[in-house]
Amino acid sequence: MAARAFRGPLQVRDIGELKLFFAELTDSANILALAARQVAQHEERIATYEEMQGRFGGRGELAHRMVPLRLGLAMEYAALQFWQDLQKEHS
Repeated sequence: MAARAFRGPLQVRDIGELKLFFAELTDSANILALAARQVAQHEERIATYEEMQGRFGGRGELAHRMVPLRLGLAMEYAALQFWQDLQKEHS
């Protein structure tokens, strides 16, 4: 079965991103607080994913299951960098 392109409405599932979308309704202090919470959240996820990688990464029988973990880590590092940059911009 071939994958089909999704043509439905865009759905934002990240609450931090959704709050940031409406940032014009708030001030820099609230944006900084949001960014700080997001930084902590992404750091926590990175620590969890890296712990999983350390625990299961050397097991050849799980190699295929570790591929999505690499993607998850890359996404978490990108999000972390974004929120840290936003903190600097609003400091």
